[in-house]
Order: sequence, then C-alpha cells, then structure tokens
Amino acid sequence: MSAPLTLPRRSLGLAALTLAFSASRSRGQDASTTTFFRIGTGGVSGAYFAVGSALASALSDPPGSPPCRRQDECGIEGLVATAQTSAGSVANVGDLASGVVESAFVQSDVAFMATQGKGPFKAGPVGDLRALAAFYTESLHLVLRAGLEAKSIAEALHGRRVALDEEGSGTLLQARFLLEASGLNEKDLKPFYVKPAAALAMLGEGRLDAMLVTGGVPMPPVAEAISSKAATLLPIEGKAIDSLLQRYPFLTRTIIPASAYGLAADTPSIGVTAQWLVSDKLSDAMAFNLVRVLFTKRTMDILAKSHPRGADITPANAFSGLAVPLHPGALRFYREQGLAPADAH
Repeated sequence: MSAPLTLPRRSLGLAALTLAFSASRSRGQDASTTTFFRIGTGGVSGAYFAVGSALASALSDPPGSPPCRRQDECGIEGLVATAQTSAGSVANVGDLASGVVESAFVQSDVAFMATQGKGPFKAGPVGDLRALAAFYTESLHLVLRAGLEAKSIAEALHGRRVALDEEGSGTLLQARFLLEASGLNEKDLKPFYVKPAAALAMLGEGRLDAMLVTGGVPMPPVAEAISSKAATLLPIEGKAIDSLLQRYPFLTRTIIPASAYGLAADTPSIGVTAQWLVSDKLSDAMAFNLVRVLFTKRTMDILAKSHPRGADITPANAFSGLAVPLHPGALRFYREQGLAPADAH
C-alpha cells in the first residue's frame, strides 16, 4: 500500500526518517518505487511509540540503501516506515479505518469493541480490521499519590481527583470497565482526561489523588514516580474483578512484578494484549512481508532493545488473544513457516 508523503498531524519516528534520507548507496531505485507506511502508536513516553519507532526502523529499506547480503538482514525494499504518535488505541482504530495510517497498535479490548460496534464505536462496527500479530500483554496500573491509603478500589477512587487518560485512549476504556466493576461511574469521581506524563506530574504536585494508565511493564513515568516516593500502586483484584473478567474475555489477569518498580511485592492487576492491526485493503504481499521482516532475528533483537516488553514480540506470542481475524497475507506466512495453529483464520 502506498501513500503520498504529507506533513503529518502527529510526530514521526526519527529513527525511520533518518534511515529514509541518509542512505549512502543506490540500488537502482527512484522516488517512484518508494512506499510510505505509517504506524499509529501512542504517546511519546509509552511503549507503543518506543516499539513503533524501532519497528519502523527495522521495516524501512528506502531507495539508496546499501544492498543486502541476505534477505533477513534488511527491511522491505523501497519501504519508508514511520511511527506516528496518537491519543491511543481508540484513536488508532479511527485513523486506520480512515486511511490516516496504514497500520496501528491497538489493545485487544478496543479491537473487540470496534468489530462489535460497542463502547466508543456505537456509531457502527469497524469491520475491515485485520491482525498481523499479537505483541505483548499490557497491565492496567492504578497509581495512588503517596500517603493516600485505601483498602479497596472504590475507596481509592470515589470522590477523588482521578486521571483517566485522554479521550481516544485504550486506558480510558479499561478505566470505565474498572469503574463498572467497582460500582462507580465517572460522575462519582473528579475526573481529569490528560496524558499519563501530565497526570504523573500533577500527582507529584498534589493536584491528583490517583491515575489509571495501561501499558507495557515497566512504564518509565510510573517507575520514576514510584522511585521518587511520589506514588505507589494499588492491587486490582477481588470478587468484582473476577466477575469483570468473566464478562469480558478479552481482559486477562496480569501480575506487575515487584522488580519492575522496586516494590516489596508483586501487584495483581488486569490487562489486555497489544496487537498490530491493518486494514483488509492492505495487499497480501505487503502483509506477508511485514510479518516476514517482523520475525527475523534482526528485527526481534531491535525490538527487544527498544523496551522491555519488546522481547515478548515473538512467533510464540503472535496469536495470543487476537480479537480480529488474521490478514490473509500474514496467515500465509505463518502457515508456510509451520507456525499457525490449526484454528487460525
């Protein structure tokens, strides 16, 4: 799939742009053979942008790049991939459906809601979503300001100043699930709809009591707040959570390891799976090549260095909790490599 290079309304992954315009030797390609491929990610401080920027770099092989000795040492010939920041998973689905991006990282619950026309997608289902791969599990963090003691989720949130992330974020959707399970809604709080980095700053300044944020563990801003003694985590567990997980099978139990944030004990929580989605309009050949390059040793090494959760992006996890069908081109790759489960579709 090709798209003209225009000035994006969101920032781009610098690594991919550097690759695109600093090549040293031509392989006989010209501008007419260049394909631009945009990846919708998340905020600049989150795992999505870190992983997306690294992935864009690995996928890119623009005109003028040095020749490859082996196919698994390079990206897709003629491709210039870029990572674009966004408000999050809900916004990414909209951008993917409208063609603002060619692919996007989307949480499993958001993908499910989109295909069913539920939650933020009540205006109508988004039926053309297809998966390339599942990436890794993300945990919902319930972060409390230092000194705030609570014995339950409801006690921690009721009547409090709580950041729920921006409209368009996956976190806001999961926050609403959590409020529902706790017998609350947004009217029972003093809600703030701000990005995690801003929320953590407000928490440290005493202008917030709590915040919710979903992401790959560890999340650097959360780690900084906890290490500076400005915040701590509250476990997300109990009978109400058990019922929530039964109602919504795209949610899963997770454990935030004590070592991730220097805490005394592990923190039980709930989470979702980060997934790499495209439109069904993407060509089979491009989908095949995207997954082929994704699972080369070179790319997996690059992703593992981009963020701790990047090491979880492996063929073994590629089908975990997929909420939409695989793209036919991706499915062909998995079948040819003997990786596809018998029920993969």
